[in-house]
Amino acid sequence: MVALVVLLAILLVGARVVGLQVFRVLSGSMEPIYHTGSVLYVKKVDPFTIKEGQAIPFLLDADTVATHRVVGIVPDRSRTGG
Repeated sequence: MVALVVLLAILLVGARVVGLQVFRVLSGSMEPIYHTGSVLYVKKVDPFTIKEGQAIPFLLDADTVATHRVVGIVPDRSRTGG
């Protein structure tokens, strides 16, 4: 049991060392791909590389991070000139 706890601690701390953030799935909204209680390791990416179906964390407000799958991408008309 101690070895398991140490391994988990290394994984969580090690993830931050290599630039990953760790999030937990708090509800069943991501099922069946990610189950409640699952741990997600997330790295920063260029926002323009995100595709439909990917899971991304985002801020709901200053204190709340949510993670959901992208269901659609709306073009930013101010960036495309139209």
